[in-house]
Amino acid sequence: MSYYNSLIVNQIKSNLWLIIGFGIGLSFNGSGVFGQTKSSIGSDFLYNHFHTLYKLDQNLVNGTKYYKPRETVSGNEFFMDKKASRGEIILNGITYSNVFLKYDIVNQDVILEYDFPSGGKMQIIIEDEKISDFEIFERTFRKLNFPLTGKQFFQVINAGNLVCLIHWRKILIPVGSSLQYTYQYSEEKRKTYLLREDQLFQFGGQRSFSKLFPGFKKEIRQYLRRYNLEIRNISDTDLTGLIEYCSSLNTDNPKAVIQ
Repeated sequence: MSYYNSLIVNQIKSNLWLIIGFGIGLSFNGSGVFGQTKSSIGSDFLYNHFHTLYKLDQNLVNGTKYYKPRETVSGNEFFMDKKASRGEIILNGITYSNVFLKYDIVNQDVILEYDFPSGGKMQIIIEDEKISDFEIFERTFRKLNFPLTGKQFFQVINAGNLVCLIHWRKILIPVGSSLQYTYQYSEEKRKTYLLREDQLFQFGGQRSFSKLFPGFKKEIRQYLRRYNLEIRNISDTDLTGLIEYCSSLNTDNPKAVIQ
């Protein structure tokens, strides 16, 4: 039995009292025309209940139940926000829009939140091997594999002929000065790469970034000064503008393509 089917069985069991109670109520009013109407309502109720449970797409809702971390950990493990946000995801080549997602950047898990048919919300960790792309907070992420990093999720920024990739993460930090918490999650950390001719080149500051464009160090330095930018804490919008500017300088560079 699949995980999703086991969830269905448990949910049916947990709601059996509702179905039985509803049936008992009908039995006391089951005669005459009024009784027939009640029976019809009861049949519709049972049919709709079970039909709704099974109509969910198992390619989407099949996964491992998500459990919240221990209360002794301060902060949260998610990208941007601990609340689920409306997004899009591609699973086994099928695109699902208007789904609610969270991205756990500690464990590198994508979590789906959905309304269970009989009430309440369910959060499941989507099977990693099914995911190729997802979008959340107006950012696009793609699973890519490079010798330098192995297989990871990267935020993808297309800018001119160049592609910038960002890998986001948080780490657990021991807390020794708190009586309430033993660990806390760090702030979001990122590793930033430029994709060129199917190779990744990591950069973290102005010096490492400028080395990627050896003939245009002066122009890049002037651009950063003009807009008062520091690459170590540059925003996505400013990073896109910088990469587009560098792409315009290096017009001979072949267009980067993500496979």
